[in-house]
Amino acid sequence: MPQRLLCLITALLVPLGAYAQPTADTSRIVTLGGSVTEIVYALGAGDQVVGVDASSVHPDAATETPSVGYFRQVPAEGVLSLDPSLILALDGTENAITGFEGFKPMSAEAVVGAEPDVILMLTRGLESIGGVEGLMEQPGIPLTPAGENRRVVAMDDLLLLGFGPRLGTAVKGLTEKLHPALESTAPSSSASQQ
Repeated sequence: MPQRLLCLITALLVPLGAYAQPTADTSRIVTLGGSVTEIVYALGAGDQVVGVDASSVHPDAATETPSVGYFRQVPAEGVLSLDPSLILALDGTENAITGFEGFKPMSAEAVVGAEPDVILMLTRGLESIGGVEGLMEQPGIPLTPAGENRRVVAMDDLLLLGFGPRLGTAVKGLTEKLHPALESTAPSSSASQQ
């Protein structure tokens, strides 16, 4: 029987692509979206990035670049103050969680009713509630199979949600965490480095 997985993340957004108007001048790039930033750096253009959004936490060099705010609420003034020659942003994102609109917390009853075998959390979210101990204090969690077995998988926020150049690493790492037997048989790699 396949494991039932409860994703306790705000939302899983699927970027459908990055876009930019063609331009000859790429000397001053502003990236909006962590995965866009990762891709620009992976392509070797990190030295041309003059601004990033708050979700751009990888690579480390991106965190030393001026932030213009969160990419879904970026004020135009902040971006324009950096005098960019090119702005790269995510476009056409879609919430993969269906059944309701907006962001809504799950009730204790809904969590218990989902009967998850594993609870998948973003690392920062799990840390913000006091780790696994704090999670086990949340209503309904201890009554689930995952709670009873303390089966919690935490993954780096941008690694899991970024859909950038580390996507393969994320898939491999998540698979190994959900199926620990595979990790012991897999050849060693950088997948465990997040």
